[in-house]
Amino acid sequence: MQLEIEFDPSDRTIEPHPKLIKSLAVNKEAKQVFRRLSPSMQKEFVRYISNLKTAKSVGKKRDKSYQFPSWKRTVCR
Repeated sequence: MQLEIEFDPSDRTIEPHPKLIKSLAVNKEAKQVFRRLSPSMQKEFVRYISNLKTAKSVGKKRDKSYQFPSWKRTVCR
């Protein structure tokens, strides 16, 4: 078996959902919790919320996606 590895310079930045940006700007406690997450956990959290297709999905899934009790009450209202 042969394997070739090729460098892919494409940008893989994921833009946060506008509701997440707004929530973190408004809620200082949620922002502190988010900043304490590891970079990979922050990226996964942003990826999950940003990849939801509809506003209804964001609304339904946002509370389930937060693994922190304080986030369930405060983020993305």
